[in-house]
Amino acid sequence: NKMSSSDRSAFESWLAKDERHRDTFANLKRLWQGSSELPAVKARAPKGRRLTRRDLGKAVIAVAAGAAGWNYASEYLSDAYRTGTGERKLFNTPDGSKIDLAARSRLSVNFTDTDRRVTLHQGEAFFSVAKDGRPFSVEAAGGVTTALGTSFGVRLRDQKARVIVVEHATRVSLGSSTVSVDSGYEVEYGATLGSVQQGDAGEELSWREGRLVFNGTPLSEVVKAL
Repeated sequence: NKMSSSDRSAFESWLAKDERHRDTFANLKRLWQGSSELPAVKARAPKGRRLTRRDLGKAVIAVAAGAAGWNYASEYLSDAYRTGTGERKLFNTPDGSKIDLAARSRLSVNFTDTDRRVTLHQGEAFFSVAKDGRPFSVEAAGGVTTALGTSFGVRLRDQKARVIVVEHATRVSLGSSTVSVDSGYEVEYGATLGSVQQGDAGEELSWREGRLVFNGTPLSEVVKAL
């Protein structure tokens, strides 16, 4: 289960080239510690034997090989945080934060020693952020929402995102534009960052109570939320 000398040399060279490579490997190691029981990982493991560190090594070498390798690794990350139609899941992240994921949603998590980053790829999620010295941010539709000791929701549909804050505040940035969103307010952005508006958490986050509320919403949008 040991890497060959040529593989190890290639891996060490890849690590030294870019700090982001080291962050990626650190994230893969964290993923390794708790991934062996994930259904998506089990399904990929050869039957009759347990996953080994060599499997992780192969994944890392694949990452070093280029974009195809990263797609392989990021699939594990995304599979750990995804839901299907009519499904909702609650996840606990390593820092003690909680992520409530709505139906037909997918996100990935990248925690390092200096920051906590989440990328919402599809759907909607609610975040209850644990206190930590590292900043907690959610990327969606090209914008970034940074938690300021808070609970908030982010919805992504058709390359537009909406952020609604339930507790404390967030800072939402898109390009060079930034707004602060306090509890009870929301903001939407797409090509541009909108203005902060009074929000209705009871309606916007009704899915967390097993309800969906739609007012004048096109049928196509209703289907995406199911």
